[in-house]
Amino acid sequence: MPYFRNTTIATNDELLGSYLGLGLICSAFCFIAQAVVQQHTSPTHTGLIFSAEPLFAALFAMLFLGEGLTTQLLIGGSFILFGNLIAQMEQFHVLRYFTKKTPTKLSH
Repeated sequence: MPYFRNTTIATNDELLGSYLGLGLICSAFCFIAQAVVQQHTSPTHTGLIFSAEPLFAALFAMLFLGEGLTTQLLIGGSFILFGNLIAQMEQFHVLRYFTKKTPTKLSH
């Protein structure tokens, strides 16, 4: 495997604590917590949370890494968010305001 030929892992105490923290807290705990919490929410909310992940990633990149907010980022994030909202519009009962059902006449 060409990617791992000359790879060395630092082994001082500070880095080992970081590896352990990242491995247990950021990976294992978050995956388990996500699976447990998703059992108590609806598929619609889960879909919205997952669709918002790219937007949160862009926000955190701007806040912590100093990334810029570009027009392409805004347009792409808007497409992701609005596409998911449109796909799940029925779940929000928004359609009932746009479609009126006419009462059926009873025939005798």
